[in-house]
Amino acid sequence: MKKLLVIVLLVPTLALTMISCDADMRTNLANLMGGFNSNVLIDGGLVKVNNANAEAAATAIQGIGTGTGAETIVDGGGGTGTTSSMGLSVSVDAGTKLLAPQTPDKQKTLKTDLAAALNSPDQKKNLLADLSKPVNNDNGQIDAAKGTVTVFNLTLTALAAGLPADSDLAKTFEKLQLPVIKDGDTVTQGDLLTLQLMTDLISNTINKLNELSEGDLDSVDGVLLSAHQDDVLAIVGDALFAAKVAEQISGSSSLNVFGDIDFGSILGKSVKNRDIPLTDAADFIDVINPIAQKIVSLLGVTESGGTYSYSDAKYSSFLLNQMVYRTAIEQALSMIRMGSLIDYDGLPSLGSSTIIKYILSVAITEHEGFRAYWTDTYGDGDTPTANELIEAYLNANKPLASGTLKVSDKIVVPEIVGFDYQDWPEYMKTKKIGGVAADDGKAYHKAILENIQTINDAGGIDLLADMLNDFLAGTGDFVGEGFDKVYSDLLTE
Repeated sequence: MKKLLVIVLLVPTLALTMISCDADMRTNLANLMGGFNSNVLIDGGLVKVNNANAEAAATAIQGIGTGTGAETIVDGGGGTGTTSSMGLSVSVDAGTKLLAPQTPDKQKTLKTDLAAALNSPDQKKNLLADLSKPVNNDNGQIDAAKGTVTVFNLTLTALAAGLPADSDLAKTFEKLQLPVIKDGDTVTQGDLLTLQLMTDLISNTINKLNELSEGDLDSVDGVLLSAHQDDVLAIVGDALFAAKVAEQISGSSSLNVFGDIDFGSILGKSVKNRDIPLTDAADFIDVINPIAQKIVSLLGVTESGGTYSYSDAKYSSFLLNQMVYRTAIEQALSMIRMGSLIDYDGLPSLGSSTIIKYILSVAITEHEGFRAYWTDTYGDGDTPTANELIEAYLNANKPLASGTLKVSDKIVVPEIVGFDYQDWPEYMKTKKIGGVAADDGKAYHKAILENIQTINDAGGIDLLADMLNDFLAGTGDFVGEGFDKVYSDLLTE
């Protein structure tokens, strides 16, 4: 099992060092896939691409946060105002601008065009190129993006408070927050799109929960949701669609690393030897190298003269889309569990590669969370940015970045002025959910594994399902060394 856990941990390790999202990444993706997906008639200019869906989607996206697609908060006194546009009343600064939820018809049209464009290799290429373009603030779209994040996060907090405190949904919404868009941050058309999809998702979710509970959110439980599975499935579909778009924009949609791993071999060996040190890369060379090489080439980390660099703009956009992905996926998984949808007809198979994409999103967002925690605790104003930390990690592990690790190599943590990772266990303890003051973060981190378990149950690997079940419960081969023991050991290392 420890070999399997190392594989799971290696992906976030790689993710923390080799991720970006920009036009160069999409060019790399087009080059990588060109030999398989290009149409020689189109490439030769003999046939014109039918780009109708991509153009329609691009036009709609350009209007996001403008005209009737935006709301500006009116001063209700004292410089603040309220808005219920996302379904629950929250207070924000007067003058705050935000994206307005779309009408059901507009939502359907946008999703139809997006789905058609993203399912066509040629239209997808054109659409992703448009989505990578930065927006300016001439019509207030950047202001609307900033305000949307603020209102969205406040709405999630209010929703969590309105649901039963011990419910799966409340715990899920309680821990989710989109990253703040700061002055000077680059906002792309893709960022606007994912924010619009999340605005629509949370608005649809709250409206549906209010409808099913007759306005009493505190009565929303598994019994209620299981009695309305079609309604719950529709919301799950909205969440999975938002996650799918976010993964397309961030580039993680093509991160199908399971194709590089012989899990039968790994799982077969795992029970025989559980004492492999996590720092020992030798047993995983054949797994690490192709994954590392694929991530670097696919995601377009800048390398020049043997030195890796990662810009603020690339990182902020990638972080936003990874948080959108995580938020949407975790909401979907929570509603799948509460609505008893695992075996329900119509639930899409999430696929084993979704596990890796989810772990990547957790790694990126938790790494950002730890950096913020360290800055608040020890920072003096000169704390490196997350992308600078990733740069340092890459440049300290160039064989890893290039996919050329040898048996004699080990992944090392660089020494960074003004920052270190020694307090990660303390950060883990701060991650509390469910209002349990004495919790040491165990429930929060166990919920992440339970999400992996749910993803796997919805179309993953049978043997992995058995092992996760036993590990979380501390049964079978894991009596005495299940999750509770492993988590306790992590906090004391």
